[in-house]
Amino acid sequence: MAPARAGRRQLVVFDVIAEVAADNAWKRFASHRWRDGCIARDVIPAAGALADDRAFDEQLPPRLQVQAAAHFTPVEVARRAARLLASSRGMTVLDVGAGAGKFCLAAALAVPDCEFVGIEWRPHLVDLANALARNLGVHNARFLSGDALDLDWSPFDAFYLYNPFAEQLIEDTFVLDRSIERGPDTFVTCVTGVRRKLARARTGTRLAMFHGYGAPPPPGYELSAKPPVGCAHLELWIKTSSTTRELDIERQETE
Repeated sequence: MAPARAGRRQLVVFDVIAEVAADNAWKRFASHRWRDGCIARDVIPAAGALADDRAFDEQLPPRLQVQAAAHFTPVEVARRAARLLASSRGMTVLDVGAGAGKFCLAAALAVPDCEFVGIEWRPHLVDLANALARNLGVHNARFLSGDALDLDWSPFDAFYLYNPFAEQLIEDTFVLDRSIERGPDTFVTCVTGVRRKLARARTGTRLAMFHGYGAPPPPGYELSAKPPVGCAHLELWIKTSSTTRELDIERQETE
């Protein structure tokens, strides 16, 4: 994510508003049981829990409910991205920076004959996302704990990026938590690493971006669709050329 884009994911919430929202959330959920870090009810229909953003947020712990709008993909965007990315049965899509799993869960419900995999730095969010998948009965979404740059991307047919490195540049007030390393150097490392991974992807690879990731797609990708979603746009890029090489990207980054 370029610095100019970082602000798009910032949710300007005054402390008093956050306190009131958190307090209301606690009161609303005080009567519910908790299991695996998320709300546990006797029956949680997936379609209902993923009907819209508010319905999904209600499955989260109160602190994440306050932060969800700033950090997690809107349900409408997830559905549209899923249909753009999963163009045929059996495709596997990787979400880089999955957070609490919102994109993968909503996408998996929208396209049940494809698999959606999310990778996330924070183990506690991975545990939460997998718990939500179990509680909601979503069987074609799963979540991995770790650094996306250490993962082999070759098994995946498509990728989803929702400004996953915004936290590297924004103020402490707006981060999910302080459990990961942050800073401009980390930002550059992550953006450069993702661009190299995309450059090595096979021809036909599909890439959906909402607010980007900090750099343009590498050479060889063409913009296929740019539908408006709310006040922003969802971009679908398709790799049409296999001529891209890591050396080409490194040369462009130094120019």
